[in-house]
Amino acid sequence: MVVAPASGGVVAGYEVARQLGARFACVEPGEDGFTLRSRPEILPDSRCAVVDDTVCTGSAMQACISAARAAGANVVLGARLVAGAHHEPELDVTLVCVEDNGEVLAHRVGERDAA
Repeated sequence: MVVAPASGGVVAGYEVARQLGARFACVEPGEDGFTLRSRPEILPDSRCAVVDDTVCTGSAMQACISAARAAGANVVLGARLVAGAHHEPELDVTLVCVEDNGEVLAHRVGERDAA
């Protein structure tokens, strides 16, 4: 499964999910942080990648990771399409750049029967 923040990551997340043959959902900011916005719902212990177009400070990515976990996902990594930051944000999952190495994303999340 691929989850993306509604604040800019929807197109990127949807396309990564489509290319992996995985399900896609997005989360959006609300009064109490990010919450799941769309179907399909996240199944308990689903292997999940959180994808955004770029990651600067990492705060939106980490909030999206937390929302996916709160919905029951097993977040295995974060991914960004392009390396936009001059420093690596601190996240509690591995962050990969699809621009540099899309194979890592496909390997970590692409086990289709678990996605």
